[in-house]
Order: sequence, then C-alpha cells, then structure tokens
Amino acid sequence: MTFSDAGRPSSCVIRERGAGVPYRVSVPPTRAALDRCLRAAASRLLAATGGGPPGPADRAEPVSDAPSGTGLRVLGAHGSATSSVRGWRAERDGPYDELAAQAAFGLMAVHGRAAGGVEPIGAPYVCATAASLALQGALAVVVGRLRGLAVSHASVSLPAAAALTVSQYLAAATAAEDPETGQPRQPPGTVRPPFRSADGVPLELEALDAAPWRAFWERLGTDAAAVSRSWRPFVLRYPSATAGLCPQLHQAIAGWAFADLVRVAAETGMSLCPVRGVAQRRRDPDVLAAAGPPAPWRLSTHTGASASASASAAGEARVDAGELPLTGLRVVESCRRVQGPLAGRLLLLLGAEVVRIEPPGGDPLRGMPPMVGDCSARFVALNHGKRVVEVDIRTPAGQARVGELVRDADVFVQNWAPGAAERYRLDADHLARIRPELVYAQASAWGGLWGGADPPLGTDFMVQAYSGLAEMIGEPGSPRPSLMTLLDLLGAQVCTEGVLAGLARRHLDGSGGRVESSLLGAADVLLVEALGPDALSPGALGSGALGPDALGRDAGRVRSVTGCGAAPRPVTGVFGTADEPLALAARSATAIDALCRVVGVPAPMHPRDTAGLRARLESPLRTRPAGSWLERLHTAGVPAAVAHKDLTALLDDPRLAGYLTHHGCALLTSPWRFS
Repeated sequence: MTFSDAGRPSSCVIRERGAGVPYRVSVPPTRAALDRCLRAAASRLLAATGGGPPGPADRAEPVSDAPSGTGLRVLGAHGSATSSVRGWRAERDGPYDELAAQAAFGLMAVHGRAAGGVEPIGAPYVCATAASLALQGALAVVVGRLRGLAVSHASVSLPAAAALTVSQYLAAATAAEDPETGQPRQPPGTVRPPFRSADGVPLELEALDAAPWRAFWERLGTDAAAVSRSWRPFVLRYPSATAGLCPQLHQAIAGWAFADLVRVAAETGMSLCPVRGVAQRRRDPDVLAAAGPPAPWRLSTHTGASASASASAAGEARVDAGELPLTGLRVVESCRRVQGPLAGRLLLLLGAEVVRIEPPGGDPLRGMPPMVGDCSARFVALNHGKRVVEVDIRTPAGQARVGELVRDADVFVQNWAPGAAERYRLDADHLARIRPELVYAQASAWGGLWGGADPPLGTDFMVQAYSGLAEMIGEPGSPRPSLMTLLDLLGAQVCTEGVLAGLARRHLDGSGGRVESSLLGAADVLLVEALGPDALSPGALGSGALGPDALGRDAGRVRSVTGCGAAPRPVTGVFGTADEPLALAARSATAIDALCRVVGVPAPMHPRDTAGLRARLESPLRTRPAGSWLERLHTAGVPAAVAHKDLTALLDDPRLAGYLTHHGCALLTSPWRFS
C-alpha cells in the first residue's frame, strides 16, 4: 500500500487483506479545506481496510476521465469509480467556503444557540461531511458495479451535505405540531456546561437517568430545587442545542477539587470526563501507536471465516439499470439515539431495505416533541422509510428472532453499550454462524480506547470533551464542546463508509466481515491534521490546518509559531450588519485588499498586519443590510454568506431544490446523484 501527498493529484493503492485486489484512490486539485478532508478520506480508506498507515510516495494517477468537480477516484477490479462534490454556482451566489456553508445552511445558528447568536464551528465540519459522503458515494459505485449496475460516478451536493448536518433541527423547526419556531435560545440567567473544578479543571458530566443525577448533586450539597429544575434542560440539551442549568450547579462544582469530584461521581454513578486539549489526545496510546490519528473505522473478517474465491458466494441478486447501488440489499438495524439510526438512514437512501428493531412498545424517543402525528419529528428525520419490528433482545426468544431477521440480511448495524452484544449472544461471531456473508457493523462511542477499563458514558458531548475537539471549538483558553450533536452525525458517516467497504470486499472474496467505528474516530476525522506528525510545523499551522484561521476563530493560537514571515493572516468571522449577521472570509492578500476596498476602510500595510482590522470593519458593515454587502463582496471575489438564524429559510433555498421533501416535517432526500 502506498500513498502520495506530493504533487497533485494524490494517489493511493489498496491491497485488500485476503483479496489481493489493488485499488488506487486519487484526489484532484480542490479548494484548500475540502482538499484536506478528501485526502484524509482517501487515507482512512487505506488504513481502515488493512492497508496500514500512509507509506512512501507512489506515482500520481491522472483523473482526466473523472467528471469536472472536486472529488475522489477509485480504481480497481470493478473498473473506475469516481465521485465529485458540487458547490453552488459562483456567478449566481458568489464564491463559497467552509465558513459560508456553515452560515448559509444553519450550522452557525444551531451551534450558537446556547450563546444566543450565531457562531462558527471551529472545525471543517461541512467539508468533512461532504468528503465522507464523496467516499461513501464512490464506494457505493464500487458496490453497484460489482452487482452489475452500469454506474460509474456519484455526485454529492455540498449544500445537501451541509443540510444533512442540521436535518434533525430542521425537522423540529418544520414539524406539523408546535414547531420550534425562530431561533431557540438559552433561558436568561441560566448557564451551560462545561463545569470547572476548584483547581481549574474543566469537565463534562453525563447521566442517562435521574437517580445518579440526584445522588451526585446531593453529595455536593447543591440546592435540591436547582438540581430538580436543571434535570430536564440537561436531558434535552441534545435535541435543543441549549442547556439552561441553574447557576447553583456550577457554583457547587467550583467548590470541589477535581480528584474529589471523580471520587463522588464513581460512588454515585454519575459519569465524569475532563475537557482535554488536542495535545493530551495526541499522547493517547492509540494515537501514538498509529503515529497520527487512528483510522475511524476498521474492517476485519469474522473469526474463523474462510473467504470464497467467488464473489457470487454473497448470493445477491443483480441490480437493473436505473436502480440505486444497494437496491435489493437488506439492512437490519438495532440502534438508539442518532449515530446508528442515521447510518441506517444513509444506507436506505442508497437503495437498501432497512428493518429497524425496536423494544416492545417502540423506541421511547418516538415521543420527544415536537411531533408529527404520533411520532417525534426528530425521530422521523432519522428513521423515515424503515420497516419496524418490535423485539425484546434481552430475552432468548428475542435473540432467536434477531437471528431469523439476520438469516437473509446483508448488513447488521448496532450501537449497543459495551458488552451487550456478547451478553445477548448477538455479537459478530455468533451472527456469522447464521449468516457467514453478513457485514456486521458496531457503531460505538470509544472504540477500543479503554481496553478492559470501565469507560465514561459514550455520548456526543463526552467524546467531544475527551478527544480535544472542544479545544478547537471553544474560545482560546476556554475549551467547550458544541451543544450541536457533531459527532453523532459524523459518526454515522464513518460507520456507513465501513459498511460500504465491507460490502465491496464481500463481492470480491465472498466473505462477510466486521466493521468497527466510533464517535472518537469521528472526532479524529475533524482533528486529523492536529493529530498528525506535522501538526506543529509552521506550514501546517500557517495554512489554517488546525481550524482557527480558516473558520473565523481567534488566530492568536498560531501567532507565536507562524511568525511575521508567514502567509497573510486571514480576516474571517461573523459581523453585524443593518439587519442579519454576515459571515465572510478574506484569506489572501488580494482578498483582504478587496474586503477593505468594498467596506471603505484602509487596507493594512502588510497582509500579516491585520490586528485591529476587524474592529475597523464592524462599524461600516452595520450601515447596510447583509444582502447589499453580499452582492458587493461576491463581485470582489470574497466568500461571504448571510448567517441564517431561522432554519425554515432553507425550505426556500434554491440550492437545496430537489434535496428536501415533506412528511409532516422537512426531510432530506439523498445527497447523492448517480450516473
């Protein structure tokens, strides 16, 4: 296996373990942030399928036969499969970038709810999502070709990729009953996590039921009424992206040393996790062993499985022209919350039939308002189109029923708590005895990081805190996880990548396999450059690889490394106007000059000397409406977008035409188009 990052396009070679089939993955020249994310997607395909870490340089492959656009090309026994990422038309909507996409499609509004405004996410979240969808699309083409489908290209819509990241919140905003109108805000006088101990350690707490919550705060001597009032907003911080906690909770934590809080949490059943920095994540054993970010998913064969030389051993029907790549395949899903259900939804959008296992009486999250008839709008966004079977998997009869469902299935997806699969005898090896060709996907929180130790509860915000992502998202010196469920959604993406790779390999050697993915792996996708061996090099930091310069955060974190001879210091962020907030990004000397000329302020003498420029821009920008500035900035070639606060504005956005439908609430259709 080799990987080249010198010259453009880059290229990779995958030799599937046990299959001996070479692949080559190429990335054509692209915009900087999306380019890095696409290269990372190509690299993790190699590492996750057993090819190992990137190796010596290999001669770059041409991509002249790929359709125009930014994307990936995969070559192998199936022929050539390509994918591209389409943005929006520059001549109509102006230039775009990560910051503009976050603003235009509601990510800043959701991420900024707890702060009462709009805030950029200090990570390349839209680009990472689009790159993952591009990899999923290319792998789906591989599967389709191996199944006899005359398809060679998958096109991904960048606006649809951005809309996918807020799809649950959009469903809630457009629900038939009591929709979440406008911009939900954190109640005045309340505070949000993280907490901070007496000795200055920031930390996150997690509890899935009220008993440990009450016991923990009682031990700290916290006002009982404040504890009771805070429980509901604490539980609902996932769907609402706010967390209106009483200040007494923060005050109670601030009176205890971190070590004592850890002890009390262990004694009461509360889960506690320090909010760590990227440097701490870089010292974790799995990162050290991989000499960089570990692969976010891993594909392996079932224990004791023997591969057939014939791909027909998978026993699948061929697909006809005009059908989707996974048409005729069956997925059985036993998942809760977001990560697993969204993976199932993506496989459904690629053509698979999805059978969803729920406990007797149905998933409790079906009742979370706002509602669409008798079902939660958020639940509909994740599970529309699935066939539901109620099974009590804790009983022998329920376990036998799962075995029956798996007998003619192609994929099984679960995101149970650690140890549950083995306890129920529904782990990969047991189900492989029923269906040897099964691709078994386990979407966990921590992967194998904790080994045999008892890990903290593996929820989105806890993993954000532990992984170091909170440091990238928060303000300098104040790491803070986003209250938007970033990792659940990206975790579903990397799980789907693994499932598609498993299906492709099954066609090549006839064997099933196991896919292991995690929320921690999804965090590593966003931190890929920060965790790499060159993370602290001047070149990496000067390019905005760590996120702050590129995404509108404070550039002070890189100032001491880049020095005065480095590239221009970008001027990015969200600015007030006469009406709506405006996100803009001027990253080159030319763009900085153009921005100053449009707004009517003196340009800096040197493109590195932008200190104070933001303050000089603020007052003039408030003299005109956002739309007026947008037109001028686009004409000057400066990426900018109105930061929409109301998600319902997406319904009328022409860039999403054909990507939204309505079933009691707005739902995203497939972000892919195949040709």
